[in-house]
Amino acid sequence: MTAMHPVLIDVPLPIRTPRLLLRGKQPGDGALTAAVAETWEDLHRWMDWAENLEDNTAEKQEIRTRQVMAKLLLREEFNLVGIELATGQPVIWCGFHSVDWRARGCDTGYWVRKSAQGRGFATESTNALLRFAFGPLGMQRVGLSHTEGNVRSRRVAEKLGFLPEGFQRSISLVPGGRVTDKRLYARFDTLGLPDLEVHWGPDALPTEGSAAELSAHLRTLEEQLLKQNVRAEPAAVSPLLTEDFREFGSSGRSYTKTDILQTLASDPPASLHLTDFACELVSPGTALVTYRSHRTDDTGTTISALRSSLWVNRGSGWKLHFHQGTRQPPPTQTANN
Repeated sequence: MTAMHPVLIDVPLPIRTPRLLLRGKQPGDGALTAAVAETWEDLHRWMDWAENLEDNTAEKQEIRTRQVMAKLLLREEFNLVGIELATGQPVIWCGFHSVDWRARGCDTGYWVRKSAQGRGFATESTNALLRFAFGPLGMQRVGLSHTEGNVRSRRVAEKLGFLPEGFQRSISLVPGGRVTDKRLYARFDTLGLPDLEVHWGPDALPTEGSAAELSAHLRTLEEQLLKQNVRAEPAAVSPLLTEDFREFGSSGRSYTKTDILQTLASDPPASLHLTDFACELVSPGTALVTYRSHRTDDTGTTISALRSSLWVNRGSGWKLHFHQGTRQPPPTQTANN
């Protein structure tokens, strides 16, 4: 029997746990730059790729993001980001590497941003990834390794019942040209894993019973669309919009998907943030989002707008179907008598 080509293997992402949504990286995932900067001391100690902080620019991280997106499509590596459902913030980067589809084996790994450490995200995400690997991916072995002295990674391996497989001397190259020892572990099934509720594919998408998760997920998507590096790149915006997307602008003009991609790409740079976010599931697969956006112009004046979005899920994830923005007038100045 001819083995299926890896590109044709179904990978039912995203993965949802009680606290996390694990998804593939997306264009404009700019939070990675800030997360690397705040966690640099740890990363520079253990990760071979964390050699120079000067390499942690938004442009270079975007290049790496798109490269690993291609590897996911080719089923060569699975580089995922974990979004905390309660806040909509990315807190962990994890996934699978050294994937061997013929032997049905792979290795897993992770790192947690500094501000989210000590809360069990590494254990929770790795537990979910093991269930995913031995479930829909059909793996027979999942390995885990860490540099000698990395106590936190050792504790995760122990909590999840990884079996020690060996100790390799002078094999891990870490920043600064240091060569250190490595500890090896593996699991071969999910037996004995700590209990954890995990969903993947369409079942991982927020539903009526998880209003807080849906709100956090859609807020993350809205914030992506407010980022300048995303708005300026049609390839980053397009996957977030339905093909029949419409927008009513404050000028009264109606925009199609093609119109809005061209308009955003030519807009002058602007940094926007949102407040007063609210989300309501109006029917299965349809959600109404409202919020206020704010930006500061060249004169230092804050320009705000009331915004509403209609998000739909037609089986391929949540996408923006309709949007309307209404500029708010500046606060009325009261004359002194």
